[in-house]
Amino acid sequence: MVASNAGGSVTSTVAQVTVAVPDIARYRSVVQADPSIISYYPLDTNVNDVISTNHGTMIGSPTFTSGLGGLGALYLDGGFAAVTFGIVPAFDMLDASGTFEAWIRPEWDPAAMTYNPAIAANEDTQKYFRIRLTAAKTGIQVDSANVGAQAIANAGTNWHHLAVVFDSAFYSLYWDGQPVATNVFSPLYSIPPQPTQLGSILPTGTDLWLGRMDEVAYRTVGIKLLLAGAPRGRPGLRLQWQVSSGLI
Repeated sequence: MVASNAGGSVTSTVAQVTVAVPDIARYRSVVQADPSIISYYPLDTNVNDVISTNHGTMIGSPTFTSGLGGLGALYLDGGFAAVTFGIVPAFDMLDASGTFEAWIRPEWDPAAMTYNPAIAANEDTQKYFRIRLTAAKTGIQVDSANVGAQAIANAGTNWHHLAVVFDSAFYSLYWDGQPVATNVFSPLYSIPPQPTQLGSILPTGTDLWLGRMDEVAYRTVGIKLLLAGAPRGRPGLRLQWQVSSGLI
């Protein structure tokens, strides 16, 4: 996606563009064309970065199964299975704006889940954050925010889009394109630094994800997504993207 204003470029003021996304191929084309993308992981058959060289490494026994648009997706079975990226300074979003986004499909039984499964964790520096879905599938928790889980509608076993937007002292959550909450961000400290992860807090396997992940992206700027006229959790939708150099 190339977001532009009337002058044709993204500036410090908000630039907005509406993009029609009829299928997953179009969705990927839009995402990869966005100049704010640091790394993008389609997760069809591997954990490679198609934008840069921040490739992932599978830990344990991740597999690949059907994903969005009939293509592939990463499947983590709740056992020792996760993805690590090592120490990637570009993923540190704590001193400037940035966005983590992913399509996720939780597949556990809330009655049997005893912890809040991890979607992603970034502990590249001495400050860190961890993003989790609650065991009941009714809240998103951003550890280090010093607030409780933010309520969402029950996720069930459906696909959902998650975006977490960081800007130094604040973070904002978007669920299926709709704003959930904005809170003060008070990062904790991790010594020594730990690798960036998907589906686990630490490379030893902590709070492991059970379900699918697809279309994971890291961005250098904050984004805001509003979905209009489309079924929830589906990529064949109309997206309105709003991009700025600071918090939205």
